[in-house]
Amino acid sequence: APEGALTPKVALPQGGPLTVTVQIKGAPAGATVRGAVDDALGRVLVASGPVPLQSARATLSLKLTRPVTVCHVLRLYVRSQRNLLVQERRRFTVALPYPYDDFTGLLWSYAGGDPVLRQTDRLCYEWGADMMDLCHMGGYEGARAAREYELAAESGLRVIPYVTRIAGEGNDKHERVPCLHDPKYLDSTNGSLVKTCTQAQAFSPAAYTLGDENYLFEGQEVCHTSYSVTAFQQWLQAKYGTIEALNDAWAGTSRTGQGAVQDVRPLAAFADIRTPMLLEEAAKQEASFAPWLDHKLFMSEAFCNTHDVFRTTIRTVDPQAKVGYDGFL
Repeated sequence: APEGALTPKVALPQGGPLTVTVQIKGAPAGATVRGAVDDALGRVLVASGPVPLQSARATLSLKLTRPVTVCHVLRLYVRSQRNLLVQERRRFTVALPYPYDDFTGLLWSYAGGDPVLRQTDRLCYEWGADMMDLCHMGGYEGARAAREYELAAESGLRVIPYVTRIAGEGNDKHERVPCLHDPKYLDSTNGSLVKTCTQAQAFSPAAYTLGDENYLFEGQEVCHTSYSVTAFQQWLQAKYGTIEALNDAWAGTSRTGQGAVQDVRPLAAFADIRTPMLLEEAAKQEASFAPWLDHKLFMSEAFCNTHDVFRTTIRTVDPQAKVGYDGFL
């Protein structure tokens, strides 16, 4: 299994030999091992005859047919004469590419292993659905994450892990929570993405979603945090090049102070822009709406760039990953 994941994954997308080594302590002389592999649809893909245990070990060679599901179950039985001594079931996955040239039916589902939901997911697969958004997978640890992916994959649906959501609220200080330029937010989310996507690797995700109906903000206009204001100053410098060019475009409608007081004197430096213009103030302008429009463009770019940053992080784990979002922005 990949580091950080607990479910074994084998690279047999076209089928082929699967070698299984069994070690049993205390087995009586003459004990044998049989093995079989079922896919997520309950079909037996291969079954072996009895293999004698020698020095408490046995090696089985199971020839898998070409798989059509990601999740599989290995069943092992140890017998002595006609007596069943022990049996074991182990889940594993097969690296299976997804045919992106096909039409796709995608449904929304949840972690937790609810019995009714598991039956619903299987019925959706049998009726022609292809993939599921497996929602809110961030925050699970080791064995629990493996369990959720295994139960979801048993439906036959290909998994699209829902790994985060990019959405924020504007508070009374016009600060976006969380701030898209706050290093702590970016570092925390990037760390969570690496962990969650690593846990998903055994299940060959068809894609990853960064959230459903993502949005820049609700509530008060954003963002006036120190992180965003500094980034806005840098953005303006990259756009205009010189403070003189910005002054010409903004036509003396910039603010250098705090609160509602305007200082219409030309700006001496980009660092003088400390409070981006809000809509209420922009509506009163007669010379230029550029300060407000520039800030809207800046925040829209920041929103889009955050998706790009998180996509890049996911591709450090899964280099060929398809990454996007659900629904409308």
